[in-house]
Amino acid sequence: MTETTESSPAAAPVALARDRGGALSVPVVAAIFTTLLVLGVALGLAIHASYVGFARVAAYHVPPDATLVVRWDVEKVGLFEPTRRFLLPLLDEAHAPAPAASVAPERRSPLVALLPSTGPVKATPPGRRDHFAEESGSMIARDLREVLVAFGPADGDWAIVLGAAFPKGDVVAALGRTFAREGWPWRELGHDRLVSPGGAAVGRAEDGALVLASSVARLDAVLPVREVLPEIPRVGAGSLLLRNRPTGLPPGGAALLGGLGHFETITGSANFGSPLPIELTLHYDERLPAGSSSEIHAVLAALLGDDLRRLEGVYGPIKFLPGVLPANRRDITVSILVDDMALERAAKRVSEAVEKALAAEPARE
Repeated sequence: MTETTESSPAAAPVALARDRGGALSVPVVAAIFTTLLVLGVALGLAIHASYVGFARVAAYHVPPDATLVVRWDVEKVGLFEPTRRFLLPLLDEAHAPAPAASVAPERRSPLVALLPSTGPVKATPPGRRDHFAEESGSMIARDLREVLVAFGPADGDWAIVLGAAFPKGDVVAALGRTFAREGWPWRELGHDRLVSPGGAAVGRAEDGALVLASSVARLDAVLPVREVLPEIPRVGAGSLLLRNRPTGLPPGGAALLGGLGHFETITGSANFGSPLPIELTLHYDERLPAGSSSEIHAVLAALLGDDLRRLEGVYGPIKFLPGVLPANRRDITVSILVDDMALERAAKRVSEAVEKALAAEPARE
């Protein structure tokens, strides 16, 4: 009698059990899941604290006597990319004295505004941002959150307020070491303040904002924390306040605005979006001058160049609110949509204009 060669039913469970070898127990799986969940929450909180939850503070530093104030947030790509591509690279130029033949005048850095020129400038590899990152642990392109620029009250008066998620430590001292590496001797002016031989100054406010200014007097005017002006709110994509004064505008500003008549103020706001919705309101001390809408259109054309025609072709003509203006109205508001391409080109034109203006300035001892 032959024995059957088929495996007995009892052998199957043994084989199946071996196939499941190495499976994790329920407690181990639960522990791994809990660990991953905790790590995910911690990472989310870190991202929120560094990006979403970063407290905007630049609007607390608007000097009351400023002629022009512009604030913009660089959290979104639409505003971050133009800032990163065309404005931040201006910080990479060194301002160490150099022989006149070392660099063409048109390559002079806009950062020369921080110190009256003692000679042509020369870029030093690596750039200033790289040096600052080594000294402070902060990468400006990564940590910057907002920028506020204030001009006036006098010609040549300016201040730049940087709101950034700087690491803990003395950022101003790191700047001093960065300048020292370039042979640029800045002097300490009390705690968290430096002054250059030419008079420009840098300091850090009590809320963490970093302020660059044309003089110690302007630094003192911008560093204190003040009430937020309604025209320059603390949050939002961007805002603008322009007071019609004879002094304090950037070069070319008075000529650009000359056709707008005797307005009192211009306020502006931008909301996050793609394209970016921007509204500008002109307030006059008396009824609107004739042809004000066409003059506003001309100013926008000068600022946006050929992009204005393209934007109006894609998104429709700029809107004047209300559609029918009363003869005795004192305000006029214009609404326009600006896409990323126009923003980048505008930022490029601004950087080129600053370079051109500063290159034309005579050297000062």
